[in-house]
Amino acid sequence: RMFGGARLEFTDPIRVGDAVTRTSELIKLEEKETRSGPLVRAVLRRTISTPRGPATVPPQPPLRALPAPPAAPASQSAAVAPAAANPASILPAGPPKAQYDYALSLMLQKQDFAKAETALAAFIEQNPKDGLAGNAHYWLGETYYVRKSYQEAAFAFAESFQKFPKGNKAPDSLLKLGMSLDRLEKRREACTAYSRLLSSYPNAGARLKARVKREQSRAKCR
Repeated sequence: RMFGGARLEFTDPIRVGDAVTRTSELIKLEEKETRSGPLVRAVLRRTISTPRGPATVPPQPPLRALPAPPAAPASQSAAVAPAAANPASILPAGPPKAQYDYALSLMLQKQDFAKAETALAAFIEQNPKDGLAGNAHYWLGETYYVRKSYQEAAFAFAESFQKFPKGNKAPDSLLKLGMSLDRLEKRREACTAYSRLLSSYPNAGARLKARVKREQSRAKCR
């Protein structure tokens, strides 16, 4: 079966009624300069599993542009499932600033990180061009990071930097991208993120630079 330029070999048939799970593994993350600016690219490996175990053997995937952060793996029945609730309904009515403040309050005040994830994702979907969209991408990454979902966090922080390299959260996104990759034991890629931060944002604050130095030492960057 072909999808998105990748080929999967099925080693176990998927039967009617099987609960099917698809997982995405971040293999490698690299940066590339393009005419439109820096581009973060990722190597992904996707696996489809049934209750009996993995049903596919994916080949080494090609390098590709980083997609949107993957949803947490969830079982999906082959039978018809009820329609999911509209995530936008979590946001209050009103201007984007009020919606953003509400989503951020779930993260910082109530510390309901799962609900904050849903609210921030809904804000980004509804307001992709708003001036607060870059901040929302960053805080979405934080909802994953504090729950130690480092792979999802890496996707979110990479996308935040890629889409908003001139935003006020861009340096913080690179820092947390590196930290997420380090916690995934992808230290070479983490060191690339730290180096990128220091070279791209030489005027970053002293506290942020000191944090980068500590994280570089932790990752044993050269």
